[in-house]
Amino acid sequence: EDVSDLCVATKCGGRRCPTCYCFRRSSDMVLFLGGAAVVVLLFLGMVGPVVLDALVERAINDGLVVSSTDSPAYDSWATNTNDGDTAVYYDTYMFDLANPSAVLRGEKPLLVEMGPYR
Repeated sequence: EDVSDLCVATKCGGRRCPTCYCFRRSSDMVLFLGGAAVVVLLFLGMVGPVVLDALVERAINDGLVVSSTDSPAYDSWATNTNDGDTAVYYDTYMFDLANPSAVLRGEKPLLVEMGPYR
């Protein structure tokens, strides 16, 4: 097979030169490309989950958390009515500490659930 067909750089033309690398056999090119693919996949496997987790968490927070009037979810929260749209109900629960003096002495706290408040 013609060596010039396997050259990475076209200026090499099948000759050995210091500015380019020519693959002598097609198996050399397969090994090189396979190794490069393994390096890229390892990098994506290590960085991808971290980036994906951050993107998903940000999308959930943007859609659900109402922290100010500038929040993307503020309008749907402020206009939560039954005018043909599906109403969203928020249940709030609070906990009352039943034994505060005992907790100060180091005992386990007794919490009494109060709610739901709608």
